Amino acid sequence: MKTHSTLRNLAIKAIMLALLWVPGTLFAQIVYISPSGSDLTGNGSYEMPFKTLQKALDNCNNNISWNIYLFDGTYDFDTTTISIASQSINSISAINTNGATIKNSKLIFDFAQTNQYTSFINLVIDSSSIEFSGAGNVYISDNHFKNNTYILAKNNTITADVLNNIFENSNIELDSYSATITNNTFVRSLSVTGSYALYVPQAESISIEGNIFKGYDYAIAGTAQNVKYNCFFNNTTNYPSSLDASNIFADPMLYSDFSLKTGSPCIGAYLDSDIGAIAYVAPVCSFKFTYVNNYGANYTFTPQITNCNTFSTLKWSVRDLNNNLIKTSTDNIFTYTMPETGYYTITLEGTTVNSETYSTNQYITVYNTCPANGTLETMSVNEITGLVKFKLTALNTDSVFLSFGDLKDTVFKYSGTEMLFTHKYPTYWKYSDFHTIYYLYNITKKCSTEIFTPTPITIKNKYCGIYSSTTSET
Repeated sequence: MKTHSTLRNLAIKAIMLALLWVPGTLFAQIVYISPSGSDLTGNGSYEMPFKTLQKALDNCNNNISWNIYLFDGTYDFDTTTISIASQSINSISAINTNGATIKNSKLIFDFAQTNQYTSFINLVIDSSSIEFSGAGNVYISDNHFKNNTYILAKNNTITADVLNNIFENSNIELDSYSATITNNTFVRSLSVTGSYALYVPQAESISIEGNIFKGYDYAIAGTAQNVKYNCFFNNTTNYPSSLDASNIFADPMLYSDFSLKTGSPCIGAYLDSDIGAIAYVAPVCSFKFTYVNNYGANYTFTPQITNCNTFSTLKWSVRDLNNNLIKTSTDNIFTYTMPETGYYTITLEGTTVNSETYSTNQYITVYNTCPANGTLETMSVNEITGLVKFKLTALNTDSVFLSFGDLKDTVFKYSGTEMLFTHKYPTYWKYSDFHTIYYLYNITKKCSTEIFTPTPITIKNKYCGIYSSTTSET
């Protein structure tokens, strides 16, 4: 699930992570559960997980903080009671987001101490109920509750933080001392008389912000002090009292995965983020070019896409200056050789997984590059005499102009095969490093290619020496 990263949510999550630490322990202990695990041969490790939640709980020793991780798969835990008084269960969470599903289960968390915490993270809860009682702190984040799953915090000594969850045909009741209900999506597609998304019968301090409520008899039942920046749509009753002007009363425009469509009124409507459990992700796709020069007008053109992970299909098109279509491709990366010089428009069109369309253009100009090309290799250097032997190898070259870097230049015809020649550098110059520059000419194209050799040729100065003298005074 792609969720918000608002400052508030980040702060709450940071606090909750800090609270996973308990006195006397540096980190919480970990136990793993898997549908393919074993309560007989498993030991709760990553390599040998248990099969049931009850076995994992039996393994959680007293006075030690525990995190329980679930591998991907479906779990039926029946009715399981977790005593937070004797076992500090910091979290029950999926290893992979929404990869683990708890189905047809009833989980009862019994808090006996006010300083105990537990959290539910990244799970799918299907046709189940979760009950919290006693005095404790509950953190419920990034889960998908569906098929009449029911969440109950039944004591006013429970403090609850419910963030970034999807409640699909499901509901939550918070008979809590205080609670924060932020960035959740409540959607009911099944018509049930008396259904409610959120029930807060006697909350003393509760904040309900940035949520979507759609299709319930009662979106919010009970009382609450702070109901702001929510989106209400197609509910029989939104809230018993009048609502703050920051709330929206319009279709949130949701896809089947509960993400926001382009144009949704929930986009950017909650302070620095979106309303709902899944933040809007605008279609973004860009591409870059890689050129390979094959001489003349023929460029090998290889577009490479970036930031297109949300796209299900892609299509390239190449058009010339007159907008004539000259090439199309559906490959993620395709190679195309431009037929001639000129101005071209490259268009990348995409369709996202939610059927949104996207298009972006880039423009290039292909210039006529001289086909003359080659290398000048230094075969030998006599640093004392200044005699240097060169070898020239060139293509599409009719003549060569050489500047040796010592104020001496030469021009000669190129025969089309490798050419060896020598040049004598001066041995009396103060500076003895010489750079060679050469131009390769193509008479047919009436063009030349300039090549600069970065490595200098070093010649020793024969007049350099070490002189010493002595003087005496009388």
